[in-house]
Amino acid sequence: MPQNKLQTLDHIRQEAREKREGLTTILVCGGTGCVAGGSMEVYDALVKCAEARGLNVLVKLEDHVDHGDDTVAVKASGCHGFCEMGPLVRIEPEGTLYTKVKAEDAEEIIEKLGTDSVVERLLYRHPVTQEVYVKEEDIPFY
Repeated sequence: MPQNKLQTLDHIRQEAREKREGLTTILVCGGTGCVAGGSMEVYDALVKCAEARGLNVLVKLEDHVDHGDDTVAVKASGCHGFCEMGPLVRIEPEGTLYTKVKAEDAEEIIEKLGTDSVVERLLYRHPVTQEVYVKEEDIPFY
């Protein structure tokens, strides 16, 4: 690949990173198990709550849209592979993973955006040790 094409690609990547800065993304699992458990109702409730608070909500599967600092993107994602704990909701860039989310949890989730607190009752709790995990990647077997 010629050097100028590599430079162009690097420039495009940098622009995409800059556009994502300050963007909170709410990923709602759109896998079969989570959909059967009500994830689309969770998705709709999150969008409605974010809009009611005056947040600019992007309901798109693309990251290349302009946004301001008050933007929240709500997206349906593919299966996270943790179906028994669904519906799953992940908050980015923090990496917070909420489990067994219901539509009525949306308001509380939206309230916590941009703060250092989480909805603890929705975090994964290990069934034996009772240890609580905030991030998906911290769950030992996941």
